[in-house]
Amino acid sequence: MAHAVRDEGDWDPPREFDGFVVVGPLGRGGMGAVHRGHDVALDRPVALKFVRAAHPDPRERERFLREARALARLTHPNVVQVFRVGEVEGNPYIAYEFVEGSTLHAMRTPVRWDLALDLGIGMARGLASIHARGLLHRDIKPANVVVTSTGVPKLIDFGLALRIHESEAVDTSGPLPSGATGLTSIGRIVGTPQYMAPELFEGLPATLRSDVYALGLVLRELLTGERLRWGMPLDLLATRAIEDEVRVPRVPDAPQGLIDAVVRCLRRDPAERWPGADALRDALELLRRYYRPFAQPTEGRGVEDEYGRLTASFARIASSGDAMISRFYTLLFERAPDAKPLFPHDLEGQRHKLLHAIENVVAQIRAPERLVPLLEDLGRRHVAYGARREHFEQAESALIAALREHDPRWDAPTEMAWRTAISRLSEAMLRGMAIADTDLAETLPPAPSPGPTRRSTPVRAEVTQDLPRTSFVDRDGVAIAYQVMGEGPVDLVLVPGLVSHVERSWQHPASAAWQRGLSSIARLVMIDRRGCGLSERAPESYELDAQVDDVLAVLDAVSSRRAVIVGTCDAGAIAALAGAKARARVAGVVIVGGALRLGDALSSEVIDERAQAVRAGWGSAVLADLLAPSLAEDASFLAFWASLLRSSSSPGALAAQLRRGAEIDLTAHVASLDVPTLIVHRRGDRFVPQAQARALAEALPSAELVVLDGEDHLPLAGPRDALLDVIDAFVAKVTR
Repeated sequence: MAHAVRDEGDWDPPREFDGFVVVGPLGRGGMGAVHRGHDVALDRPVALKFVRAAHPDPRERERFLREARALARLTHPNVVQVFRVGEVEGNPYIAYEFVEGSTLHAMRTPVRWDLALDLGIGMARGLASIHARGLLHRDIKPANVVVTSTGVPKLIDFGLALRIHESEAVDTSGPLPSGATGLTSIGRIVGTPQYMAPELFEGLPATLRSDVYALGLVLRELLTGERLRWGMPLDLLATRAIEDEVRVPRVPDAPQGLIDAVVRCLRRDPAERWPGADALRDALELLRRYYRPFAQPTEGRGVEDEYGRLTASFARIASSGDAMISRFYTLLFERAPDAKPLFPHDLEGQRHKLLHAIENVVAQIRAPERLVPLLEDLGRRHVAYGARREHFEQAESALIAALREHDPRWDAPTEMAWRTAISRLSEAMLRGMAIADTDLAETLPPAPSPGPTRRSTPVRAEVTQDLPRTSFVDRDGVAIAYQVMGEGPVDLVLVPGLVSHVERSWQHPASAAWQRGLSSIARLVMIDRRGCGLSERAPESYELDAQVDDVLAVLDAVSSRRAVIVGTCDAGAIAALAGAKARARVAGVVIVGGALRLGDALSSEVIDERAQAVRAGWGSAVLADLLAPSLAEDASFLAFWASLLRSSSSPGALAAQLRRGAEIDLTAHVASLDVPTLIVHRRGDRFVPQAQARALAEALPSAELVVLDGEDHLPLAGPRDALLDVIDAFVAKVTR
């Protein structure tokens, strides 16, 4: 809203109506007026929007009602929510959520590139959810984006929203209408001219790509501080928009990938832009993943504290740096003898280069925008040296061991800080290797197309080479990692228990076959729970409700309309509660290896014993004998499990999670858990007794229990096909 000044002819709402109390004006625009209000029944603040005029033009009234219809069934954290639509004294109103914050228009620009990226991701997510509902916004601009007090952007003002199939061309013959710049012109020019795509000035219909263009201009403004085309006469503005390609100047420290993403939004030819907000969202989320910090917060300590822990450790090691590097190569060649021929016979120069590289990394650890491109380039060069992915895992463990031996004050938090940083370094280098491999693959024949789905042929137990891309959704400042694989109208949302890592989980045939099997049933959405895998640590916020809301935020991010949520082990409770909370779009819940009250079956002594085993055996395949006894003698699985544990968690975090899992009690929630539920358990499960599954099935009103043969707790172990068949049949039944 531009101002809060009342003009003659404006309509004033009554003080009280329909259970709302009008507190005072917030702002007035060309057509609408917004007041702060209070919802008496629910005791919450609301924003009340009315048509401004006492006797509104029919077109204004229709535009106002269009906004209400557009938002009525849309729920997304980056879109303002409508609570109610009604009429008072013949004047329509909309009751919105009240957003504490200010618009991007009021924000001082330019902003740091990482803040612009975070805001862009939120806006793109919100716009993608709008597009997924078959709607166009048609008026994306800074004034229509409110940033909450916690930094979450929300799209507002849907007065020009239109269903995609209703968008029509406009006759622009003759001169363009005149008027003050910055205001929507009802009629032939629809939108705010400064943020309109070139084709709209030529009379072409609005599309997904014209919304993307407007969002690109907002991003450009955040990055550069320049408001493009402001102060121009409308005819000159239109000419510039149609004829000129928008350029984005270099932004200090901003990754080139971010600039390229914005430039693609702003291509004059719509065909050269991102095809929709979902594609832009995916690109921006990928950038944030690439350039996220090289440290993660831990309990009581933030990212900056973790950086300090790393630099202090390296300072203690520096005096014995040469010895530490020599020890690293000794350990590496012991663990990976096939890597030794890749190095020169005389390692003197190589040792100096590696020590210097580590010094540079530690010095630039706070600047991923500068460090990541260097690491990616280093990864590209490693392809020419003959390095392979498995060499990086072996190098990671060898380097940690060498650092541990030479830091006299080494402790578990220091190790976790180094592991996080080294994992991020490897990730960037492996990405560089993948880029180099892709360049090489372009000269090779295309790979064969995939075969039939699991419904007609067994899943092959092999590691997929075409890995799904990892995306992130921001949930109250915590980034939750997820992947999407496959297609279809139904989503199978996998929430793993204990530990997970959406990328490393593809690195063993058994795990890959389990995930590929699920993706053949429905579109698979895999989630890393907060504090696990690629999702951020969130000190003191691991409550069950927070993890349930994380799952629902991912459902929003992928625009899921019909889902079956699969929870394994302690995540079964998360799946059940998420299903109950989002009953309208969750068709069913699958709980594998779950419990009603795990604490009833496992004494505190057993839990303590397992937690101590985790701490004592960290670095090895701890708990594998209980979780996957059928694979306990498989050396490749044990190496995979040990690696997955190290990259997914820490000894303290996993021990704490074991204790939290034992405290979960679904008894108080059973009355609300009326979603169709499949409970699957292995008869001889060594980690969670079968009796707990029976108790859960008996307590839930809409549950069926299937007991399968075997002793494995992890679903990836043992006879997977029987488990996949049961889940397949359940999904088919609840989504008919």
